[in-house]
Amino acid sequence: MKCVSVVSNIKRDPNLTHTEKLVKTLLDADVQVKMPDDCYVTSAQLVKREELFKDSEMVIAMGGDGTILSLANECYENDIPIFGVNIGHMGFLSAMEKDDFSQLVTSKYHIEQRLVLKANVGDKELFALNDICISRGNSARIISLKVYADDKFVGTYKADGFIVSTPTGSTAYSLSAGGPVVHPSMELIILTPVCSHSLSNSRSVIIPATANVRIVVQAEHDNDAVVSADGQFGFPLKKGAVVEIMQNDKKLKLIRQENADFFDTLRLKLQR
Repeated sequence: MKCVSVVSNIKRDPNLTHTEKLVKTLLDADVQVKMPDDCYVTSAQLVKREELFKDSEMVIAMGGDGTILSLANECYENDIPIFGVNIGHMGFLSAMEKDDFSQLVTSKYHIEQRLVLKANVGDKELFALNDICISRGNSARIISLKVYADDKFVGTYKADGFIVSTPTGSTAYSLSAGGPVVHPSMELIILTPVCSHSLSNSRSVIIPATANVRIVVQAEHDNDAVVSADGQFGFPLKKGAVVEIMQNDKKLKLIRQENADFFDTLRLKLQR
């Protein structure tokens, strides 16, 4: 490992205490460290945002799962693995906790290929590691959605929202909405309504990862519903909008410790 980029969530590490320790650990191991030029760690090479992804072997995300998700698009587009250091709350996606820096250059790692979703709405496109969600917009009323999988009618959902999740996202919003926990190595898509006003259409549906999902928004007015990716990016929907969701051709490279066990992580994180 010769060069890595480090991006730190200032809200999680306001004094950059943990970030400074991480950078020192890397520099002591003769690893070049690049950071955004708005992050004042003088021992690192400060560069423009677009330069972070050039010549770096991986990106280290210092924060919580939200920090990893905010970087996922750029890492995915530049085909660079992402390594999460948890200084947040949950840290399901992180490879290491903030107190384990001494093991950073001695531990063994492997790269997991994580399924990524792509959503198309007209000429707009979204990518998500966790989930694509359609939810209420300006109105407090429930929204009505017609859902199809490979052009087969799944059902009409009158609900607060609807989540299309990857296995990675099964422990995120989908879990809070009553969805199942799925091992991240599985190749599937989870459909989960949010507060469905129905006794029959209130449960998650699991479909193959190869299925194309189409959701028709039956709103009364424009902006009654919004679509978002990983809770990070999104926009309002017009009435009658069609959201098409499918797995993307490429996957995101997520670095994990070689001895990491999903079920150990699950037990630990859900106790928090």
